[in-house]
Amino acid sequence: MDACYVGDEKVQPQAGDFYAGWITSDIVGPFKGEPGTWGW
Repeated sequence: MDACYVGDEKVQPQAGDFYAGWITSDIVGPFKGEPGTWGW
């Protein structure tokens, strides 16, 4: 897959290999799955 879109917006995959989801410009982090987020 080259890209994923929600409507007309190209979205980013959620980081890591445990959680899954798509991050749009409407969602504000921090996000689980990024380095240093294991314990919260």
